[in-house]
Amino acid sequence: MKRLGLRTRLTLWHAVTTTVILVAVGLAADWLLTRTVIGQLDAALLVIAETEAGSALDSPIGIHLHELDTLPNSASLRPHKLDKLVQIIDDRGKVLLRSATLGHTDLPAPPYLVQRTQRGETVIETAPWHDGEPVRLLTIPIAVGGAYPYAVQVGTPLQPTYAFLATARALWVVTSLAVLAVVLATGTLLTRSALRPVSRALEMAGQIGMGIGGRRLPHPGTDDEIGRLVATLNAMLDRLEKNVDAHRRFTADAAHELRTPLSHLRSEIEIALRRPRSAEWYQDVLRSGLEETDRLTALTEALLTLARLDADEVDGTEPGAIAEISDVLETVRGRLAAEAAQRTVEIVVSPSPNLAVDVPPGLLGLLLGNLLQNAVKFSAGGGRVVAAVAVDHGEAVVSVADNGPGIPDAQRSKIFERFFRVDEARSDAVPGFGLGLSIARAIAGRYGGTLDVASNPGGGSVFVARLPLAHATAAATLAGSAAPLVEPSEPTPQKPA
Repeated sequence: MKRLGLRTRLTLWHAVTTTVILVAVGLAADWLLTRTVIGQLDAALLVIAETEAGSALDSPIGIHLHELDTLPNSASLRPHKLDKLVQIIDDRGKVLLRSATLGHTDLPAPPYLVQRTQRGETVIETAPWHDGEPVRLLTIPIAVGGAYPYAVQVGTPLQPTYAFLATARALWVVTSLAVLAVVLATGTLLTRSALRPVSRALEMAGQIGMGIGGRRLPHPGTDDEIGRLVATLNAMLDRLEKNVDAHRRFTADAAHELRTPLSHLRSEIEIALRRPRSAEWYQDVLRSGLEETDRLTALTEALLTLARLDADEVDGTEPGAIAEISDVLETVRGRLAAEAAQRTVEIVVSPSPNLAVDVPPGLLGLLLGNLLQNAVKFSAGGGRVVAAVAVDHGEAVVSVADNGPGIPDAQRSKIFERFFRVDEARSDAVPGFGLGLSIARAIAGRYGGTLDVASNPGGGSVFVARLPLAHATAAATLAGSAAPLVEPSEPTPQKPA
């Protein structure tokens, strides 16, 4: 069964809710109106009954009630103001007098009613009259010498009252149906009007697909919930388009970087197979192939690391794992000592407080290793790379400064893009894939930190990584045990590599 659309469901729910409200209000109004009308009717009957009971024993000749049975007629009992159905009965239920409005009929006076009036009770009830017509009947006893030998009954037919209530109910039903029809019509129009921007946005979204091409959802021009929804979706499309473009560039660059060593490897193997060669020549080809294989392995590992960071899946990350920055810096410094010595570059680690961050040691080593290796690669011979650690506002600040050629301002915003390398780095003299800084920033961001670059006042660049301190270290910092921020441009040389 096909599910109803949102507009249809909203309209139906609106109609159902309105119907329930109208029914509830109608029932309450009917109960209140019936209670009010019957209550007013009973009050009017009580006033008439009390008036008749008070004047029933009046006699122009002063005859008392106990002489009633000796009279040939009952002229001494005169009901007054008989504008309702009124009759007077005795203690046996016999009708003594009746009003002219009763004609030749009597009001019902069953035995239980007579018994109750003899006990001095005033009784009001709905009882059947002639031909089954309902009548509202009030019976009030007349006291004589502490007894109740007589009672006055006042009644009124309920057909007019029931007719009035039926008319009121019919009027309410007609009014409710009209209101429901108006609500359905206006609800349909309002729902259609309110959801029209959503329909257009859905239609456009279906056309966009993955080929965004700069297209965006049409904005309704309002600042309501739908307007904010469309704005949010457009912002999401902006991010999606950037990610798609970045993914395409990443795929193209990765394919290019993989194709180059594979092409070299294939060419050397094909040349080696064309004719017999000497053992030394084959050894040279194998060494070159091994270098290309190492290059492919390094590129594959870098791509795998980025993919795992993007998917939030990295090896060796345990919940609550922390690392000491100074220890990791010394380890990385020792690992890069040979490469630094080959390039005659000095690696200097400034004195720093013992800080721990909520980053696994392996990933922290990868982050710092990429920064130091990048600085060593781009430092001129005889240059110096300075690493410093400090504390600033509850964060560990690790700076790596070099005295290389620096980064042009126009390219500084792109330095952390994948496979991006500045112009000076595109020669074979400086190997690399342009992924190290991307990996470093991804690690910092994954653990709530940042990685930025600035110009070194003494020439070159300064990369600054800010990482949240581990809880124990942060508490010690607040207690004043950690050292203040050390500027990376003024290091104290220590342990040159």
